Amino acid sequence: MLTELTKNLNILKDLRSQINQDIKCRVNLLNYKNNQTFGVSDGNYSVYTLSGESKINSPYVFDLVFISDEFIYVEDIVDTDVNIILEDNIDLSVNKKIFGKIFEASEHSIVAKKYLYSIKVVSVLAYLNMTNKYEIFHDKKVSDVILTIINRYKELLNLNLEIKIDLLNEPRREYLTQYNQSDLEFIQILCEEEGYSLIIDYSSNNPYNIVLCELNEHSIVKTYSSTCSFNQKKEFKTSHLLQDFYDKDNPSTEYKSSYGMNINSSIKDNDSTKQLRTDLIKEKFRDKLNLFNESYYKDLNRYIKIDSQREYVQSNTIFGKSQELNIQDALCISLEDEKANKKVDSIILKVKYQGYFPNALDEYKQDNNENKKMQYEVEFEAIPKDISYKPPISIKKTKINSILTAIVSNTNSNTKDYANTIDVDDKGRVKVLFSFERNKTTSCYLRVSTFFAGNKYGSQFLPRVNSEVIVSFVNGDPDYPIIIGNLHNGENKNPYDLPQNKTKSFIKTYSIPQYENKLGYNEILFEDKKANEELNLRAQKDMNILVLNDKSTHVLNNSKTIIDNKKEEIVESNSKQTINKNYTQRINQNQINTVSKEKLTTVKGNYEITVKKDLNTVVKNDIKTIVENNYKLKVNGKKTTYVENDAKEKYLINLFLK
Repeated sequence: MLTELTKNLNILKDLRSQINQDIKCRVNLLNYKNNQTFGVSDGNYSVYTLSGESKINSPYVFDLVFISDEFIYVEDIVDTDVNIILEDNIDLSVNKKIFGKIFEASEHSIVAKKYLYSIKVVSVLAYLNMTNKYEIFHDKKVSDVILTIINRYKELLNLNLEIKIDLLNEPRREYLTQYNQSDLEFIQILCEEEGYSLIIDYSSNNPYNIVLCELNEHSIVKTYSSTCSFNQKKEFKTSHLLQDFYDKDNPSTEYKSSYGMNINSSIKDNDSTKQLRTDLIKEKFRDKLNLFNESYYKDLNRYIKIDSQREYVQSNTIFGKSQELNIQDALCISLEDEKANKKVDSIILKVKYQGYFPNALDEYKQDNNENKKMQYEVEFEAIPKDISYKPPISIKKTKINSILTAIVSNTNSNTKDYANTIDVDDKGRVKVLFSFERNKTTSCYLRVSTFFAGNKYGSQFLPRVNSEVIVSFVNGDPDYPIIIGNLHNGENKNPYDLPQNKTKSFIKTYSIPQYENKLGYNEILFEDKKANEELNLRAQKDMNILVLNDKSTHVLNNSKTIIDNKKEEIVESNSKQTINKNYTQRINQNQINTVSKEKLTTVKGNYEITVKKDLNTVVKNDIKTIVENNYKLKVNGKKTTYVENDAKEKYLINLFLK
């Protein structure tokens, strides 16, 4: 059957070489209620001129002028559905239908009591460019993100997305940010980054269908050839790429990879081009990758291949013209230039349409010269079929080349209910809630800057829930935020009133969970007010100091220590205390001294002991008292001496007893 169809089409081509075009174009205003008294009851209007463009990954647009016997209020037809119908009067089986919405309508002119109107017909996808949004997506495949956005317009625009990519091997993106972009721009950026194509079907509006795919695998295949004139162009593009990646979890790992030095294509490189392709290299450093099959390296290789193919696509282009109605973007067809006797299998990427239909005006009389004018023609761009198509980067990704502030969160949008709690992962990262996020979706875990960091050493002050932080973006990438600081605000106020306490500098923490009957915190406070300078340390509970070697404390004035409870001091070796003036010690209760070995006390002046009550001295061994001068013992009461063994007294001089 296909062979018979091809045969008939070839016969038709032969006829076209001998017969002028006879194309009729009409537009059907599908939602417009016309005045039937003028005899136009089917909603169809003759088209006078038509121009338009359709291409991969972009909404199609057509500008046309149509003719009406009645006056039409442009506000009645704008944003309504329309069907443009192109018919071949030579072969009635050949036609083209283009469905869309009237994006713009204006009065054009009046010719011989007929009203001419100019309208711009677009794909409903173009309306997604009329939005401007801020949104965060977590741990999603690009196809899921695009589907989520498209489904929001399913009822409003009768829009449907058909996904034809390998979902099993599609990587997940950890974090995606739509920042100050329209939905269409965001979708296009995602497609360009991942090398996906959007085929926008204009042949039906029930529904308006879009296909997300790899173009080479799902282009619209036609088994017959298209007669046209075309020329091929080849220019050198650097397909040899070298890319690298910094892995924050494994910063010493080498990720450098290259691709594109050798290209397999039906368009062969000459020796000079081969040498250039080998020696000329584009380098790129990637700040962010996602785990693809548990590997950053695989994701790097995936992207470098996409980028290389994207470059190579631009080096092999086919430009052509045709009068056939079937030519459209995303078409995989064999192009045949009979005059030049050449043929190539191609995929059409972009089509520009041009139509001129003067007989739409009844008063315009066709003559021989007008009959020779081309009524319908398209110009197209294509690539050879065997070249893997990846869309060019046509839209620059939004960059945030400054800082933003955000509120620390724990995945809950109501951060005040969880204020001062800490939600952190094993890498010390926290989540934030950006004020721009329309759905109050928290970010992924963000790295937190610190003033000192190393392997098993550094500093740590983790931002707490409901605190305000300063967020910067690596190379301006909204998908790569990093926390660089904290801020007080109207709810999280400075602990000391300003400007009264402007000379204070401090680090003050907050106990979590907080005590019910008191405020718990640790603090290091510096007071720099002249003549009142202070350094204060406060420990809410325990304070531990470990000195692995010497410790020196030098107090130039007084020192005072108050301990409300017990004190224990252990000196493992010798202890020495020097007091250059008086030493006063007051013990309000008992004092117990235990000396495991000898005790030596030397008093160079007087030594006086006053005991208000009893004094008991127990010596387990000998006691010896040597008085080098006078010895006086005064007992106001009785004196009793008890000796269990012999007693001996010796006086070298006189003994006086009274």
